[in-house]
Amino acid sequence: MDILNDAQRMVAEDGTHHILLTAPAGTGKTGTLARRIARLVEKGMAAPEEILCLTFTNKACREMEHRIQEYMGEKGQGVSVKTIHGFCYELIQAEADNPENRYVNLSVWDEEDCRELMDDILEKWNTRPGNERQMIRNSRYFFYDVDKAKRWLLERNRYTGEAADYLAAMNAISPNPFNVDKNRARAEMAASYDRQLHSLGGMDFNDILIGALHLLSDDGCRRRWSSRFRYLHVDEMQDMSMLEYGIVLQLASQARVLLAGDYFQTIYEWRGSDPIQLIQRFTREFHPEVYTFTENYRATPLLLKAAEGYLRNAFSKDIPDERSSVSSVREGQGEPVVIHPAFETLDGEARWIIQCIEFLVHKQKKLQEAEQGKICILCRNNAYNERLEEAFTLQLNQLKADGSGRWDFIRFLRIGEEKLYRKREVKDVLAALHLAVNPFDNNSARRLCLNWGKGIGEATVKKILSSDYRKLGIALSDFLRPDVLRYADTYGTLLQALDEGRLTVFDVESTGTSTSTDEIVQLAAVTLNRDGQVTARFNRMVKPSGPVGESEKIHHISDERLKAEGEPPEKVFADFLAFTSNHILAGHNVSYDIHILMSQMRRLGMDPVEIPAWVDTLEIFRRYYPELKNHKLEYLGEVFKVHHKSSHNAYDDILATAEILMYAVNHHLRPERDARRACISPYVSLFMPMARIVQDISRMSWKQNPNALIGQVISQLNMDEYFTQHGKTRERQHLEELKRCAEAYPDYGRPPQDVLQEYLAMTALDAGDEILWQSGQAGIPIATVHQAKGMEFDFVFMAGMADENFPSFGALKAGMLMEEKRLFYVAITRARKRLFISWNIQSSRFGDAGASRFIANLPKDTVIVLQAPQGRT
Repeated sequence: MDILNDAQRMVAEDGTHHILLTAPAGTGKTGTLARRIARLVEKGMAAPEEILCLTFTNKACREMEHRIQEYMGEKGQGVSVKTIHGFCYELIQAEADNPENRYVNLSVWDEEDCRELMDDILEKWNTRPGNERQMIRNSRYFFYDVDKAKRWLLERNRYTGEAADYLAAMNAISPNPFNVDKNRARAEMAASYDRQLHSLGGMDFNDILIGALHLLSDDGCRRRWSSRFRYLHVDEMQDMSMLEYGIVLQLASQARVLLAGDYFQTIYEWRGSDPIQLIQRFTREFHPEVYTFTENYRATPLLLKAAEGYLRNAFSKDIPDERSSVSSVREGQGEPVVIHPAFETLDGEARWIIQCIEFLVHKQKKLQEAEQGKICILCRNNAYNERLEEAFTLQLNQLKADGSGRWDFIRFLRIGEEKLYRKREVKDVLAALHLAVNPFDNNSARRLCLNWGKGIGEATVKKILSSDYRKLGIALSDFLRPDVLRYADTYGTLLQALDEGRLTVFDVESTGTSTSTDEIVQLAAVTLNRDGQVTARFNRMVKPSGPVGESEKIHHISDERLKAEGEPPEKVFADFLAFTSNHILAGHNVSYDIHILMSQMRRLGMDPVEIPAWVDTLEIFRRYYPELKNHKLEYLGEVFKVHHKSSHNAYDDILATAEILMYAVNHHLRPERDARRACISPYVSLFMPMARIVQDISRMSWKQNPNALIGQVISQLNMDEYFTQHGKTRERQHLEELKRCAEAYPDYGRPPQDVLQEYLAMTALDAGDEILWQSGQAGIPIATVHQAKGMEFDFVFMAGMADENFPSFGALKAGMLMEEKRLFYVAITRARKRLFISWNIQSSRFGDAGASRFIANLPKDTVIVLQAPQGRT
């Protein structure tokens, strides 16, 4: 604590109050929060597992994790550091056995996959006769409109996924009478997008928030999760939407809450952040102690003076008094901001930036050639980044022609272009891993088949995805299961097992809903004959290592009963495996039961066993009855009039499951067997090679970590050989980088399947923008200001700083300049030592651009304006 200043020490030592912390850029917020966490644990005020840190970017998470472990060592591994979406996804996964969970067994689709689905929906709509006047051509903007409408509905607790609700939201957001017909069309497509996404086994980023909010609205779930945490830290609180604040509120009933951030770095109003309303609500509901950091450790005094002067000039009356005392602790004054007036061309601007970089390295000796990571090029948008990258390439080639070699060290890397986890070859590998975790993932099946399945073409996949196949309960993912292909029937294994009396329905009750940490307290099973009659029973209580806690309210099994009737888990599990030997397992959301059983066996040191196939009644009824409002076991029992009611007792639940299973068998699975065989038989030999590969990866996923699995996928698909033969060096490098990152992914001794699920969620939620940049393939990053948020560099070049580019044309047209002003502030505060600003007359939408109006807000005594090129002012 000795290295903290007074304000930082007060925050670090205050474990009693709720806290509202204002921390301008560079004032040591991350280090202070990490030290506060270390002190809370050291003083016995909380265990590491009782502290939750939420932030809004994966980079911020990694930085916080690094700092915490730097101060706490291995103990720091117990602190939960998540993005808000990462935490909500973890909650959904942990609540897999919760009947209220709408998103169980759904995989997270990244933004590119979601947009591809939207493109397909728009194409079908736009080509439908009669829709000429309501055509929507830009899926990207439409995707944002759907996102905005969904958030509007969620904030008002009105989201259902129905077109009527989307229409109400779109009319409220765009109340133009000329938009009524178009909004009606957009609402229908938005609802269609939700239906198709879920039917394909996917959920998008908004679904993650929806699922978490829905689960936390249940008293039992809310108590379980809020009781876990004694301290809750939210970093970059200015980026939080009121919807996300609602999630934090549900978790905070027993915790001390700290919100940290800086209003003047709010750059996500377009996605719902509203820091003023947030601060007002937090102050009203929590009565926090208020702290402000005023010592800056990042920028030189002159750069800090420029940034703080910019704020005063740009925001005038909105600056609180305490901001006037922000000061730099760096020695010396530093150098002024360099402003180069308008260049005639983009090429001229690019050449000047290259020459400045070479000058810093070879003339001023300010940095080494290998230190390109200390330089960054910042632009307002990706379109300008792309044009600038092309200009850099052209100018570098011309400069290198002098043969001096002094330009050879300069390489550029456009961040928006280099997203490791969005590279086609990387997503292909990850698709195989997704299928190992979720065999019903149709999106991953489609990708793997089309890109690596020999002889499998678009027409074949399109036919299998058609309504003719869907109404028979057939999905594309079925064709990657050898047991399906063996019988040429999605349900052949199930029907054969029933005929032979080898089908066992089972269920567990547990101390909680997490497959990786909770323990089984009851394990029940029944074996059925061909007619669905019970021929054998298994019902045992399992003694857990600790008290059952809140879970008793769900399953009504007390600690006293378990003490009297419970048996050692090793014995019960061994007996269960003997009971089900050579049987096919079935259940409702059975993947949860299998995963917790395998995970606990692994934790007990028991060897995992191979389960060749299982049957999930949840998946069966989702396929045959997608229109039902939900597919909970209890609700299905009401709809299909079963005699045994679901009661959260494992034995009662398996009897109810057996009844609804036999309903499906008698009404669909047996009567439609020949029709399914006619659909599947022609493709058995075509899909079998890929199905065997997926089966091998799935088997290994219970025993090997993600890095080893990635190596197996690359090997079995012959990806290295293919890319070598076709001279695709970059693709091979991306796969090597994928393996390197997976090797570094922490497992903390957890079962491999648990680690794999978390790893795959991370790759869906994190595009991997920074990974290639930080690897040996790196160069000088060309980034948007949004992409650079939370980063810092010794030397920053702000390029394309012309009006109608920064502020953007859209913001000018809409009169929304406040966020653009804040975005400019974020840009200038990325620099530690030097800041360069330039633009060219082609920077703006219509050419002949003047300087960004924001440049005039920089104090004149902090800048130096270079001589304008000839003919320009």
